[in-house]
Amino acid sequence: MPGGWQVATVVGINDETDRAKTFRLRLHEPRPHLAGQHYVFRLTAPDGYTASRSYSIASAPDGSAEREFTVERLADGEVSMFLHDVVEVGDELEVRGPIGGWFVWDGSTPALLVGGGSGIVPLMSMLRLARSTGRSDRVRLVVSVRAPEDLWYAQELPGPETAVVDSLRSRGFAVAVAIAIMVVARRLYKRIRSRAQRPTEPGLQRAAHWLAVRAWMEPRGFEGASSFAANNASRALAYAAALGLAERATDELPIVPEDDRLAWSNATGEWHVVRVRYPFRPGYGRHPGLMLLVGLVVGGGLLALQRFLLEVARGEALRSVFEDFPDQADLIETTALVLAAITIAPLLWMAWLVIAGAFDIFSTVERQGLVVRARRPQRVVPFPRLLRPLARRDRFALFIAVDDGRSDRVGAWLSNERTAVPQGARARVRATPVLGYVRSSEPVGTAR
Repeated sequence: MPGGWQVATVVGINDETDRAKTFRLRLHEPRPHLAGQHYVFRLTAPDGYTASRSYSIASAPDGSAEREFTVERLADGEVSMFLHDVVEVGDELEVRGPIGGWFVWDGSTPALLVGGGSGIVPLMSMLRLARSTGRSDRVRLVVSVRAPEDLWYAQELPGPETAVVDSLRSRGFAVAVAIAIMVVARRLYKRIRSRAQRPTEPGLQRAAHWLAVRAWMEPRGFEGASSFAANNASRALAYAAALGLAERATDELPIVPEDDRLAWSNATGEWHVVRVRYPFRPGYGRHPGLMLLVGLVVGGGLLALQRFLLEVARGEALRSVFEDFPDQADLIETTALVLAAITIAPLLWMAWLVIAGAFDIFSTVERQGLVVRARRPQRVVPFPRLLRPLARRDRFALFIAVDDGRSDRVGAWLSNERTAVPQGARARVRATPVLGYVRSSEPVGTAR
């Protein structure tokens, strides 16, 4: 059980890194502790204001009256800044402990210890206990640091029981490998998904012939059906037979079938295959000003929430809760740290909205050509079972892909009921380059 508040004298201070110091305190009323427990430090100002923080014990349970605590200096930490900038050897501090029973080790069972940053302090107490009692074979310690110069206890830590991982380099390498794998996988997926063969000059000539036949047939009541659609082979054969070309139908049907992502276009006067891409990213198709505002407001709220959670994880907020439930301090700090980590994903989302919205407010691109595809989002959404119900909510949204003949790959923009253009029309469309918000559209004729 933790004792009451007592006075401890600072008998030693050692620099671990540029931002961390180890303070050795001699307790006036020492109590036995376990590796993994912590003490609460309390500072009292002349006007009665108090600030308290919890710090783990770094020294092994050796029966002495002295305890070691390693403290990281935080820019907004009242107690840590005082300890680093003011406290000297010989000063007295008010402490209370030992506290904590959730994360302790007595050396009797094997243990795998994994930690990083200030989380290494209680693990160091366990490692010192194992070494001092000759039980090093029962413990293995893995330490993660951003860079080698951030390693605490650098002189004492190395040994057969420990492994240090440079997390910044390893994470950077892992992220680079993951991105490379995703890029390669995406290209393979597109290659496998596409049923197109490599176009040849004779093939393009034959395709142009059949597309001219289709253009002649469609206004005459043939339901606008494609004469070479992948699921319409029998109709195409019938058309060929009607023109007296049945014996050559298998040779002269176009080599590339159409679907949502493959389209034939004559925007330049010559028929060619266009591959249509439907972007699905945060805020796509929305007004950039609205996305900028949402990103700033929601992102600011998330930053405030994350900062609060990090203060809780460091014991700098909700001090009354820590004092009321001292045995739950580790659990409260861990929960707050996990919640703070979870906010990273929506923060990145909001950061993207701010950047994209700010860029698109002053940016507009114009494309004039043939509308080769006009599709509802629910028809082309990825992971349809998961996302199609969400896509159906925006019933007025319409992806439009305008081919201006500059590239065989066209990114579709997301229009609304005011700016939508029918497929097959020629139009002049103005949209934002990143969010794909269609500012205006103007039909300039038809493709027929």
